Amino acid sequence: MSALLLAGPAARAQPAAVLDAARIPHLGAEGRADYGRFLLQPTPRAFALAEDGAWGWAAAIEEDAAATERRALENCANWGGQDCRIYASDLAVVWPGLEAAPATAPAT
Repeated sequence: MSALLLAGPAARAQPAAVLDAARIPHLGAEGRADYGRFLLQPTPRAFALAEDGAWGWAAAIEEDAAATERRALENCANWGGQDCRIYASDLAVVWPGLEAAPATAPAT
């Protein structure tokens, strides 16, 4: 069973990893605030991050997830990011070591 699929009330109390801006490495307060704006965007969406603290995101680029990720990486680099990588894609965290898929809906 996935670590995201906890049993009982504790599972409902824990937010999805993608919603937790506090767990994003290398990101300052301004970046965390912008991440909140990113979360309000339609999918496909991608948030890119660099270890030097730069970030960039993109959403709904012609309904093409790959194009959206490329734009997020470009935006991160345009803000001075070195070696930008995707942190979140749609509802999943994909950053190495912090990966977390979205929780699945409970069976009825």
